[in-house]
This record gives sequence, C-alpha cells and structure tokens, in this order.
Amino acid sequence: MIGFSAGAFLVVDVALDPRAAPLAFVAAIYGGETLGRPLPPNAPPLFTCIAQDDVLLYRVVEGLYSDWTDAERSAEMHIYRRGNHGFGMVKQGSPSDRWIDHFRDWLTDLGFA
Repeated sequence: MIGFSAGAFLVVDVALDPRAAPLAFVAAIYGGETLGRPLPPNAPPLFTCIAQDDVLLYRVVEGLYSDWTDAERSAEMHIYRRGNHGFGMVKQGSPSDRWIDHFRDWLTDLGFA
C-alpha cells in the first residue's frame, strides 16, 4: 500500500490497525506517523522518503522511520536534500526526482518486482 502526504498517514494507520488485512508493504511518501502506537509483530516492511526542505513533515517522517526500526521491523528511508513537500512524480531537477527509482529497487529487493 502506498500513500502520499495525507495518504501516507492513512497507510501507516492501516498497517497499525490489528483489524485490517495484512499488508505486503507500506510506502509512506512524505508523511506518516505512529503517534506512539506500538507496531504489531507482523508490521510490513516500510519504505519512506522525504525532502529535507519539507518544513511540514521532515521531522515527522524521521520519527516514523525511527519507530519502525526501534521495533526491529524492516525499513528503508531516503532523505533528499531538496524537493519540498509534494514532489510526486513530476521531475523538478532536484534530488527527490530519483525517489521512484529507489522505491523500485526496494520492491525488487523484497521480491515484489
């Protein structure tokens, strides 16, 4: 399950909901947080990325990654120097333009691609 910005918060909520169907992976793109909720033992692998100049959510996403790794769950995080919030798939000539390549590589490493 993948979500961007507000959608990233939603996919994390689904991953943490014990009543939800299990997810193969969570891709929380420039968003998402656990709000201190514990991660279930079967929490899916997490991919997240954020631009360092995203003043809205940079620290929040750092916390998400820390929560996942502190719970000893599989996680990968990419921090791009520039890209602001909402970089999506539009090429901007910034480091965040490569996020989709990193995501594809991560999926391949997990055996999904």
